Amino acid sequence: MLIYTAYPRFYSSNDKAWNDNCAKKLVDIWCRMFAEEDFYLVANALRAHLATSPFPPAIADIKLIIDKIINPQITEYEAWRLVSRHASEGRHASEGRGRELKKRYSELPEEIKGFMSYRDFRDIAYDDSPEGVLSSNWQKSFKAYQERRKFDRIVGANTSGDKLAIQGSDRQINTLIDQTI
Repeated sequence: MLIYTAYPRFYSSNDKAWNDNCAKKLVDIWCRMFAEEDFYLVANALRAHLATSPFPPAIADIKLIIDKIINPQITEYEAWRLVSRHASEGRHASEGRGRELKKRYSELPEEIKGFMSYRDFRDIAYDDSPEGVLSSNWQKSFKAYQERRKFDRIVGANTSGDKLAIQGSDRQINTLIDQTI
């Protein structure tokens, strides 16, 4: 009912193409696509969409909101600033020993360490090429890495086809159905 009530002009009862069978199929698809998600997380993402969009949500809209809630991302510029600063400080403090450089690498966020190895970090620390070229290339690569990870997070759990079971109590599922139509 929530989406139906929030966007009445999109779901007209006079529309011959829109009927109870269509509504049931729509609810079934939504339940399958969000079967592995926490019920309250989906509900909050739906509320966020309702508060910010004049159009009914697509499943992808809600998946993107959920991803933003669960996985806040550092921008590629912010990530580069961290890497650059840590590499520079580690290089100057290590004086050839390397322990400080390893320590600085270990202090980076996991998202950055998942993107680049310690060896890459060390290479950046000792690279003498112009800052702009290195920075630009690193940021482009990091952004592509983030997009791949986001795609995997959003789509990865829903690629097993029709074998997904609807999880949650009957009450939660019925509440979702009532709020959706």
